[in-house]
Amino acid sequence: MNDRIPGSMTASVLLTSPARPYPLLEGRFSPFDQMGFRFTRGQDIFTMQEHAHFYGLHLMAQNIEAPARVLEFPSLNDLERELKAGDFSILGITTNVFNLQVVAEMCRLARRVSPSTTIVVGGNGTRCLHDEADRTLQQGRDYDHLCLGDGIAALRDLLGESTHGPVTGRLPLCGSGLPWLSPRLAGNSGIILSGLGCTTRCPFCSTSAQHGGKYVEIMDGHAIFRAMKQYWRTSQGLNFTCIVDENFLNQPDKFQELGRLIRDDQEFGLGRLNYLAFASADHVSALDPEELLLAGVDGLWIGVESLFTRLAKRRDVDMKALFEQLHAHGISTVGSTIAGFDFHTPESLDQDLDYYTSLSPTLQQIAILSVIPSTSLWHSMRQAGRLMGSGDHQQSHLYGETLQYRHFTHQELARRVDGAYRADA
Repeated sequence: MNDRIPGSMTASVLLTSPARPYPLLEGRFSPFDQMGFRFTRGQDIFTMQEHAHFYGLHLMAQNIEAPARVLEFPSLNDLERELKAGDFSILGITTNVFNLQVVAEMCRLARRVSPSTTIVVGGNGTRCLHDEADRTLQQGRDYDHLCLGDGIAALRDLLGESTHGPVTGRLPLCGSGLPWLSPRLAGNSGIILSGLGCTTRCPFCSTSAQHGGKYVEIMDGHAIFRAMKQYWRTSQGLNFTCIVDENFLNQPDKFQELGRLIRDDQEFGLGRLNYLAFASADHVSALDPEELLLAGVDGLWIGVESLFTRLAKRRDVDMKALFEQLHAHGISTVGSTIAGFDFHTPESLDQDLDYYTSLSPTLQQIAILSVIPSTSLWHSMRQAGRLMGSGDHQQSHLYGETLQYRHFTHQELARRVDGAYRADA
């Protein structure tokens, strides 16, 4: 984005999440309760609940010079009142794919209530706007600028501020727990945004497609370390921090630098400065578990995907031995797998899910293969005429019906996935 906001020196910014009420995924799950929706799904009274935040909005607000206000979970009436009261120069709206319809309503409301406000739409939902047939949101009519990448740099550029300044931030804590133990979920987990995108380019990965297969660094090792320490200094209920980066171990210099800073720290050190990170199996297996522990790793999210996959990140990795080794060293795991690949037959899918269950991940994600615009899988499915529900964005999630499967109906896959969750409970 290159157009500057007139009078940028006195500009003010309103950043907001999509307006409520939100569509329930599968008609029963909150899209913002990741514990209930996927990680502990199907575990009866031991299904946990989570409260989370729109972390990108807070990070952008904390890293621009212009005054900014953040709205989370507003109603349309809340948004209208804020726009009328605030005289904002910029309205920034973040969206997931399944919220695009309400974001269109928000844009039209803003055009009516505050016509001089510049509207910027960003977030993962913008990937659907790569589909030229999708008319849900249109530039000019609904919004002025589309942010497809680093929101901090884009907003700084729009405001005429330096785009090269350091990124800092203390994001609000998220929390999870068993709802019958506590009616209010205390914040116990800190979030640190390390980078965006992934260079691995799995064909189904919307994150990689969103950023063109490139990696965009948001925080270096020193910035991550400072954010981690700030959490521990100010949050009594903190249990751990999560470094958001699609493949953190694919940044070896950053990983090693953070580990050195943690080991050398005299205030907290390895006793507290632990974290959960995302990493692919090939990078995890290349390191000794002791090296992971000495770098502060407490848990790893690893994409298992499938026993039969030919993805390079899984090649020559014995996943069962890897998970057993990590667990033996006290490193927790989040395992993720996908049902519904073209190579899945009823027999091979049963074998795949049994294999995944045998890994005993600490938390699990068992998804149905879905296709999102701009991924290479989406392009190939469109060319083959196998896309389902064109324009039905509320199906664009881990368990939605987005394509015609080769050997299953969507209902059959949903039953098998629910069964796998129960078996893994």
